[in-house]
Amino acid sequence: MLLIVEDDMDWGEAYILKCPGHITPLVARTIRQGRLLFHKHASEITAIIMDGCVPGGELNTIPLIREIRDSGYAGLLIAASSNSHYTEQMVAAGCDRSFSDKGELARNLASILVS
Repeated sequence: MLLIVEDDMDWGEAYILKCPGHITPLVARTIRQGRLLFHKHASEITAIIMDGCVPGGELNTIPLIREIRDSGYAGLLIAASSNSHYTEQMVAAGCDRSFSDKGELARNLASILVS
């Protein structure tokens, strides 16, 4: 499963469309939904795309990133934000990779998930 924590429906849909067929996407539009879906499906989630600002324009997903890592999750955790300062902070908090260009992430998602 791929957990997508993204409040922008267009980006959420872009990630879903590029998700390989053998991976089931789960979409959370809020931090609360992301937390609930993560804890419900943690053993099945192989990758997470984490927007930096869910919702709004201020970085607010750092506590969720830390909670996910503190739970023992060792899978791929991708920071996605158009603000490169935010993605740097998200990587420092526990993300493995970062993309400041969400279009690039969407275009390359299939290869990222199989590597």
